[in-house]
Amino acid sequence: MVAAMLGRLEEARRLLGEAHLAAVEMLGEPRTGTLQGSYRVEMLLGDPAAAEPYARQAYEMMHEHGDLSHSSTAAGDRAIVALELGHLEEARRFAAECRDTSANDDVVNQCIWRRVEARLLAGEGRYDDAASLIREAVRWVEQTDMLLEQAETAFDEAEIHRLAGRIGEARSALHRARDAAERKGATVLVERADRSLAEVR
Repeated sequence: MVAAMLGRLEEARRLLGEAHLAAVEMLGEPRTGTLQGSYRVEMLLGDPAAAEPYARQAYEMMHEHGDLSHSSTAAGDRAIVALELGHLEEARRFAAECRDTSANDDVVNQCIWRRVEARLLAGEGRYDDAASLIREAVRWVEQTDMLLEQAETAFDEAEIHRLAGRIGEARSALHRARDAAERKGATVLVERADRSLAEVR
């Protein structure tokens, strides 16, 4: 994750590949945590097509092992990657699963499903409903010190405002995304925020 945050793509993929091989050699199968790590790295590096197989395999393994407490988060991961790939009905279905199977106090999941559903609403032109829901997601994630999740939520908020033509609000959200990414040391997200700020005028 550190290598990915710093934009060192090949190093990040090599380290995760070694982790996958070690798990298979010692345990006979990949570990869901490593699969989710690969999903996170590919998403961080802006490659949802590469992230999707990892998210799918982690989700399926959790169900196979009866790990329902973590599969709700894995459903959220699948919703996010489906949204980024333009698979809107799949995104809607997995966001609903994340929402319906998550604990009421699970901050990460309560943020994830709102992020996805808010962007789906914005895609339908329901900008006020989308803005209300993404504000709820922001309130959830700001309870934490999870700077990557704060940045990702702010990027989603910016996209919703951009679609609605609310350029000032979009830029404000991008500045918050940039600040969270900079505090984390995630240079790839700082660069993404700078590119987006240059485009959203």
